[in-house]
Parts: sequence; C-alpha cells; structure tokens
Amino acid sequence: MSEDLSLSFETEREKYEERRSVGENVAYTAALNLPRKIKPLCEKIRAATSSLEAVSPLNPFSSFKSVTNARQQFASISSSYNEAHLDCLHRLAEPVEGAHGVDSAWVQGFTSANGTAAIIELTSSFSALGETIDRKSAYGLACFSLYVALISLVTTVVFGWLSIQ
Repeated sequence: MSEDLSLSFETEREKYEERRSVGENVAYTAALNLPRKIKPLCEKIRAATSSLEAVSPLNPFSSFKSVTNARQQFASISSSYNEAHLDCLHRLAEPVEGAHGVDSAWVQGFTSANGTAAIIELTSSFSALGETIDRKSAYGLACFSLYVALISLVTTVVFGWLSIQ
C-alpha cells in the first residue's frame, strides 16, 4: 500500500494543530489566503474612492458635502483597515510549519508572496481613498476661491467704472 503524500494547507494555528495530531500531512501557512481574506475590505475602499471620483469640484458646496461624507466613511473604514493591516503583518511573520525539504522553501516563498501582495493591495487602496479625499477637497477649495476672486473682480470693475463717471 502506498502512503498518501499529498500536502494540504491550513491557515489557522488551532486547526493545523488538530489536523497534525491525527496524522494528516498538513502545513501551517498563515498568510496563504490573505489576498482572498482582505478582498471585501479592498472592494469597499475602492467603491468609496470611485464614488468620490464622480464628484465635480466645480460645484464647491456639493463637493464639500461629498468630501465631508467621504471623510466620515474614511474614519469608519480606518479601524477596519488597521485591524486587517495588523492581521496581515502578524500572519506574514508566522513561519511555515509542517512542510518538508524543498516543499518548505517553495511553500514559504509562495506564502510570503501572497502575504506581501495582500499588504500592498490593502495599503494602496486605502491610500488611494485618502489621496482622493485630499485632492477633491483641495480642488473644491480652489474652485471656491476662483469664484470669490471672480466676484471680487467684477465688483471692483463695476465700482471703479461707477466712480469714474
């Protein structure tokens, strides 16, 4: 009879220990599924960024209202982001256990790549939201300033022309 030498993976320490104790050929790879795990949060962040991208800074009052709502959403997402980011870092720091020989190096490399990709995706989507909020806020303020300057120019020209006559 031949042994089943197929290696399976487990991302939770407790489940790994449980499966290992019954003699299964299992490897502990904490960061292996991180891209799939953080995907819903990244999609939520990208959706907030996309909705803010549709805001026109040419209407500064509407823009400021949208930016204020986006800042509140950013604050609520921020705690989820911090938790997910710390979890990713913690899982990435966990070693691969249970794999033997060449398998261990390959699995560790693949797990590290997945963990790093997850951290980069999470960080880039979160920073894109922050950058979009800042940019839309700055453009809205610039357009508001232009409108005030235009009103000042027209007022100055009108009163200057009236004072000449």
